[in-house]
Amino acid sequence: MKLKKVFLPLFSVLFAGGCCQIDCSGIQPPQVVISENAALTERTAKSELEKYLSKCSRGLIVGGDIIEKIHLGDSGLSGKAGFLRSKMESDSFVIRKVGKEIFINGGGTRGVLYGTFDFIEQVLDVRFFTPVVTYIPEAKVIRVPSVDKEFKFAFALRDIYIGKAYHPDGGLYAVSRGMSRGGDIPFDQKYGGSFDYGPPYSCHTFDRYLPAKVYMKTHPHFFSLRNGERYGGQHTGQLCLTNPELREFFTKLVLDNIKATNEACRKAGIAAPLIYDVSHNDNSRYCLCETCSALAAKERQSGVMIDFVNYIAERVAKVYPEIKLQFFAYQYNAEPPRTLKARDNVIVRICNTGSNQITGAANDKVYSRMFKEWKNFAKHVYIWDYAITYGDMNGGPYPSEFYIPSAYKFYAENNVKGIFCESESPASSDMWELKYYLLTCYAKDPNRTDYQKLVDDFYQKYYGPAGKYVYNSRKILHEAAIRKKAVIGWFASGVDFSYIDLKVNLAMQEQLAKARAAVAGNEELTYRVNRAGLGIDRLLGFEFLGSYQRSTERDLEPIAAEAVKRFWATWDESMKRNAPLMPRTQFDRIKKRCETLLALPRSPRKQVNDPKNHIVSYYADEISSIGSTITVVPDQTSEFGSSLKIVVPKGSRTHRLPQSCGIYSLSQSKEIYHWKFTRKDLKDNEWQWLELKNVLLPEGNNCYLYITNSWVAQVLLAYLGEVDRSKPFDLRVHIKFDGDLFFGNGKESLIYIDRVDVVQPK
Repeated sequence: MKLKKVFLPLFSVLFAGGCCQIDCSGIQPPQVVISENAALTERTAKSELEKYLSKCSRGLIVGGDIIEKIHLGDSGLSGKAGFLRSKMESDSFVIRKVGKEIFINGGGTRGVLYGTFDFIEQVLDVRFFTPVVTYIPEAKVIRVPSVDKEFKFAFALRDIYIGKAYHPDGGLYAVSRGMSRGGDIPFDQKYGGSFDYGPPYSCHTFDRYLPAKVYMKTHPHFFSLRNGERYGGQHTGQLCLTNPELREFFTKLVLDNIKATNEACRKAGIAAPLIYDVSHNDNSRYCLCETCSALAAKERQSGVMIDFVNYIAERVAKVYPEIKLQFFAYQYNAEPPRTLKARDNVIVRICNTGSNQITGAANDKVYSRMFKEWKNFAKHVYIWDYAITYGDMNGGPYPSEFYIPSAYKFYAENNVKGIFCESESPASSDMWELKYYLLTCYAKDPNRTDYQKLVDDFYQKYYGPAGKYVYNSRKILHEAAIRKKAVIGWFASGVDFSYIDLKVNLAMQEQLAKARAAVAGNEELTYRVNRAGLGIDRLLGFEFLGSYQRSTERDLEPIAAEAVKRFWATWDESMKRNAPLMPRTQFDRIKKRCETLLALPRSPRKQVNDPKNHIVSYYADEISSIGSTITVVPDQTSEFGSSLKIVVPKGSRTHRLPQSCGIYSLSQSKEIYHWKFTRKDLKDNEWQWLELKNVLLPEGNNCYLYITNSWVAQVLLAYLGEVDRSKPFDLRVHIKFDGDLFFGNGKESLIYIDRVDVVQPK
C-alpha cells in the first residue's frame, strides 16, 4: 500500500536527571517483536516503541525479571498469551507480562497504538505534552513492579479540537494522547484511521445538503418562513422542517450520500463512517410557518427537529441499519422536547454554551438539569463542549483546569459516549498547554482519581524548577475566582476578568517572577513561564492599568512597562510556535486592541467623590467590547480622553431605533431589566446621560449591563465595593449618537460611550 507522506512534529525535548542505580552490565533494551504479516498500525507501534526505548531505556526490569521481548499486536504468541485483536473491543487494549516477555495488543485499528503509547508514557515516563513538546527522561535501566493493564475507553468519540494550528502529523499526536479523532484532519491509515463522520460535515449540515444559493430560487418553500419572507443559508436561515416535500427530498439526499460514501470507502479499502450529521445551520432564524409553529408550541423547537430527524432516520434504518444520524441540542432547540423521543438510531449532541467556563458542566445547575432531562428523550448522547473563550478577550486568565475532572466524570456517569471539546487557540488561550493535556487525560479516562499527581507531574516536567511557582500563581487565581464567585461566559467580555483585581494580579506576578528566577539562563523554560503569565501581563499592561492605577497610590507604570515588554515578546514567539498555519485575523484584532489601549491617556482617573451617593464609574477602556465594529479610541470630545466607538453598519436592522439597554443575569440565563430609548430621548451628536432608575442587582457578579441593541458593549455589575444590594441602584450611561440611522442627516452612523456610573444613595 502506498502511504501518504507524513510530516512529523518538531519535538522540543527535555532530558530529566537520573542515572542507572544497579549493575547495568549485560542488560539491553528489550527487543520489539511483531508478526511477519503485521498490520500497518502494528508496524507503526513497533517504530514508535523502538524510538523511545532507544532514547530513554538501557534495559527494563519488571517485578525482578529482565524483559527480553515486547510483542505488539497479533504476534505468534498473542493467542497463547490470551488475547487477539479480533477478540477485543474496538480501541481497547491489554498490556500483560508473561515470564520475561510483555504483550501489548488492542482492538480495532488503533487499539495496539493506544496500548503502545500508554506503555511509553506510564512505563518509560515519556510525556506527550503538546504537538511540539515531548518530555523524554534521561536513559537508564527502568525498574517497575508491574505493567499489567486492561483498558476500555468510556467515550467512543474523543476529540479535543485543536483546529489547524500546527503542521499536520497524520494524527500521530492525537493518537499518542488517546484521541479517536483529530478535528477536521483525518488520521492516516498508519495511525489506524480516525472516528469520522460521513460527508458533508460533522455539524451544521442543513446548508451543505441544501445550499440556499442553489435551492432558494427553485424551492423557496424548503426554507424558513419569517414575517412573510423565506430565509436560508448557514448564517441567515433554516429549513421548514414540517414541509412533507422537503422531508422526502432531504431523505433522498441522505440515502444517496451514504450509498456514495460507502462505495468510495470500499474502493479505497478503508472503513466507512457510521454517523452522519443532520443538524441545523449556525443561526437562530427557525421557521415560523403555521405548521412548524404549531408543533413547536406542543413540543418546543427541539421537538420540531426530532420529528424531522426521526422521519429520515426511520427510512435510513431500513437500508442501512448500522448507520446513526446526529442532530444538535443547541441555541433555540437546547431545551428537550415535552414528549417526542429520538429513535434508537439517532444521536443528540448537546452543546454546552451556557455554563460558567471556570466550573464547567457538572457545577452548572441550568445545564446539568437540561442535560439530565435530555437523557429521557435520546438513547445516544454526545457532547460538544468548550475550553476556549471567544472574542477579543481570548486568553484572559480563568482557572478551569481545577474543574476538568468533575466535568468529565459527570459526562461518564451520565452515559455520554462521545466528547468533542473546542480548544483551538493554542497560541493565545490561557494555560493552553496544561488545559489541553488535562482534557485529553480525562477524555481518555474520566474516572481517574489522581488529579493532584497528574498536575504535579505536569508542572515539574514542563516547567522544571519553575513549576511550583507557576502552580502557586494558578492557585491564587483559583482562590480569587471562588472568593468573588467569578463567571466566565462563552464570549467572555473584558470585565468578566475583573475578579482579578490589582492585589490578585500582583500576587500572581510575584510567583511568576520567582518562576523566572528559578530558570534564569534557560531560554526555553523562561519562555514557558512567560507564556503561563501572558494573560496576567495583558491585564496589567493593557486592559486594567487604568482601573488598577486608580485603586492604589503606587506608581504602576514601571511594572506595567515590564509586563508590556514581556507580553509582546511572548506573544510573537507563541504565534510562531503554536499557530504557524492559523489565519491571523483574530490574533491581529487582539494585537490591535492592545496597541490601542496602550496609546490611551494614562492620567489617573479617581472615582467620583459624592457625599450623598456611592458611585462606581467605568470608563471606556473598562467597558467590555465584542466584535470588530467596536473599538476604544482617543477622543478629544470626551472629558475623560477616550471613548468606546461603535461603527454602525450601513442599513443595520439591529441598531434601528428604538435603542435599548438592559441587565442580563448569567445565573438565570435571562434578561431581568430592559429599557428602550426613542429618537425623542436622543441628542444629535451631543454627549448625554441615559439613566436607568431603581434597579435591584442580584448578589454576586453574575449579571451585566448591555448597552445598545447589539449588546456589543457590556459592563459587569460586580465588585461594587461597600454597597447594599438589597437597595436599588441608578445606572447612568454617558453616550453620544450621531449619523443617518438616528437623525436622518446622511452621515455615518456612530455611537460613543465614555463612562458608565453605578449609583446608590449613601
